[in-house]
Amino acid sequence: MRRLPPHRFLKLDSTDLNFLSILVTDEEIKTALFDMAPLKAPASDGFHALFFQKQWDIIGTVVGNWVKKVFAGGNIDAKLNNTLIILIPKIQNPEDFCQFLPISQCTVLYKLVMKIIANRFKQIFLKIITQEQVRFIAGKNIIDNIIIAQEVIHSMKSSKSRKWMAIKIDLKKAYDHVQWDFIDVSLQAAGIPDYFRNVLWNGVPTPKFKPVRGIR
Repeated sequence: MRRLPPHRFLKLDSTDLNFLSILVTDEEIKTALFDMAPLKAPASDGFHALFFQKQWDIIGTVVGNWVKKVFAGGNIDAKLNNTLIILIPKIQNPEDFCQFLPISQCTVLYKLVMKIIANRFKQIFLKIITQEQVRFIAGKNIIDNIIIAQEVIHSMKSSKSRKWMAIKIDLKKAYDHVQWDFIDVSLQAAGIPDYFRNVLWNGVPTPKFKPVRGIR
């Protein structure tokens, strides 16, 4: 996929880039771990977040060093990057794949790395995400756009001076169809450093399943 035109994509300033470049701290790692739900369904290794939380005084140093190694460019072991895909039927007697809800069960250590990244992104991405984006943004609600849409339609009906047209676009499950290549070039256009992006693509694809779309 070609690079996105940099002048058409909001870029992070030097302050934000410096923030992303700060070395991961022990406190940052511990906070991310203890923010996890303790008893969510485990991945293939069988460990809940509760195990790591309860045994933190014993394994905290080892886990912290491993996380720092990943952010320094180390690889995430294939076993730790292993994900169970569970299909939950949306209806009784499903007959098509789209009638299932796929749930990704990732290992705690994998989720820990991703949560640290997400926590940092939360603090800077509001600067490059438009105000119209309300889904999956802390402090915003998709209902906000529903209210705006209602007001727009009302104004269109009330206006007699112009002829208006509204177009409804179906964005159902859009995040399940986002190509990784597009995410990568978008992060490049925003100025995200290479070493930080490499953590997102860390790991080795398995011979059994090689996804190319979706966000977990």
